[in-house]
Amino acid sequence: MAGLPKVFQEVNAEYLKKYPPKDLISDVFLVGYNGLWVLLQTIEKAKSVDPATVLKTYEGLTKKGDLQTLWGPGYVGGMKTLGVNRTLRYPYIIDTCMGGVPKNAKTIFVTVP
Repeated sequence: MAGLPKVFQEVNAEYLKKYPPKDLISDVFLVGYNGLWVLLQTIEKAKSVDPATVLKTYEGLTKKGDLQTLWGPGYVGGMKTLGVNRTLRYPYIIDTCMGGVPKNAKTIFVTVP
């Protein structure tokens, strides 16, 4: 967890406080929170809850950092590949575990042009 962004660690800590693990768990439960957070940021930027307005705003968030995600700054892309800007782009963290020691090996930015 040391290599993950601070906001991710904070959200994870709050989740674990409310839902202590009984077995080994994964961070996959936070993906839903991340999607909701991105939606709320888009609604705030749109200054509207009208779906068409929110969608138009979302499609315009094309600069890195226009949105924040649990994994770091994100933005929307996909125009070249899909014909619309509707793919959320964000850093992808690659971790390793060697000899029982976890380590952040690399952070890459997965893009859909």
